[in-house]
Amino acid sequence: MQTPEPDPLSSLLRQWPDLEPGPTFEQDVLRRLRLEATRPAAAGLWVWLPTWLGSPWRLAWSVVLPLTLALLVGIVSNHVMPVAGTHATTAYGSFSVLEPGTVAGDYLAMMEAH
Repeated sequence: MQTPEPDPLSSLLRQWPDLEPGPTFEQDVLRRLRLEATRPAAAGLWVWLPTWLGSPWRLAWSVVLPLTLALLVGIVSNHVMPVAGTHATTAYGSFSVLEPGTVAGDYLAMMEAH
């Protein structure tokens, strides 16, 4: 007749002399493990987002970067394809990206010359 193999959890608990688990400790642990195994794994943005936003710096960057990107897209889109009659000029001059003297304006002039 074979002797049963020692339970790894029981042998680990015996190594801690001052620890006295309750009478149903092992059953409770095994029940919790079974419950966790049957629980469906959560996926998607709502699981990833709290983890990623856990740091205050990450939270700040998650607000600043989209706002900065939206501002830049708005500025560039108005300068590349301005709406009729909305060419922006200030005391410092024009904001047009395609004017002569700018990189894009000189490139367009060079391409038209060829």
